[in-house]
Amino acid sequence: LNQPLKKASEIHRQKQGIRDGKRERAEQKQKAAKAQKKLSREELRDLVFEKFELQPHWHKADLASETGQRPTDLAPVLDELCEREKFGPHKMEYKLKPQYGGGAR
Repeated sequence: LNQPLKKASEIHRQKQGIRDGKRERAEQKQKAAKAQKKLSREELRDLVFEKFELQPHWHKADLASETGQRPTDLAPVLDELCEREKFGPHKMEYKLKPQYGGGAR
């Protein structure tokens, strides 16, 4: 009871600020979704090879983030080019199949 009551205009400004913030975040998500250009299978294969030159093991989510592609679009290419480690320090990470130069490093 000792706190002064807020004026209606102050409350309206606070609500408007929250709405503006939500609107900005939604617009940023839409821009990011548009920025993710879906690559052809060949382009995506080349990009995956480039990423595996940088480091030998990748999580699918990290690779998707690095390539700007959705994990669902990346999955068939990874299945074709890579094997998933099931044990050891790189468990659940992908590495290139031996025929693509993904030997032991």
